[in-house]
Amino acid sequence: MRIGRCLAVGAYKQSSAIGEGPMAATETGSHWQQAVAVALHPASKVSDQELSGVGCVSVTVCVADGYYSPKSPVDLPMTALYSSGKWSHAAMLALPANAAPLAKQTAILDGIACTRTGYCVVVGFYTAGKTIVPMVAART
Repeated sequence: MRIGRCLAVGAYKQSSAIGEGPMAATETGSHWQQAVAVALHPASKVSDQELSGVGCVSVTVCVADGYYSPKSPVDLPMTALYSSGKWSHAAMLALPANAAPLAKQTAILDGIACTRTGYCVVVGFYTAGKTIVPMVAART
């Protein structure tokens, strides 16, 4: 994005029964708009969702990363596309072969950089047994 036009992502507390939900806010000409909820997964299918990083390749195309929890205490990495003011449904990132089984997994993406549409690098971590392993993945 260019100066005077930004996108920020994060999470907000939905309710004590549901957990966190993803949100995004846009800025145009030095004025931030009110953050809005981002529907990435049906709320009935996940307990928590959070966006933690965003990379933009143009004023209208960005990719965000983060995690979702299909059930506690499982966290799985996800990415979502923001294009022309609309968010796509999130996609889970495939984990390395040595990752713990999904039922015992904690894997979170917390940084992203994109150079052009379809070319992004994400960073985060995943668990392999009792070990936390740094993760870098690229989409080219």
